[in-house]
Amino acid sequence: MAIPGARPAEPGELTRAEDRLSFLYLERCKIHRESNAVTANGDNGVVHIPAAALGVLLLGPGTTVGHHAMMLIAESGSTAV
Repeated sequence: MAIPGARPAEPGELTRAEDRLSFLYLERCKIHRESNAVTANGDNGVVHIPAAALGVLLLGPGTTVGHHAMMLIAESGSTAV
């Protein structure tokens, strides 16, 4: 089954670890995937987060994560806690 959206990034296309955001903490939101970005939908609207520029995604209480968003985080070399 084909995954909708853009193709996964090749290792050479990913952001270097020293140039990534160290971490991002999210709570009380729904996390999904749109193309090669993680989207956080909460009370303040939708925020697009480039997965390849993220080191660790910290998930707080009230967070719901979609399967495709977790696949994108793993493919981009990021970690979810």
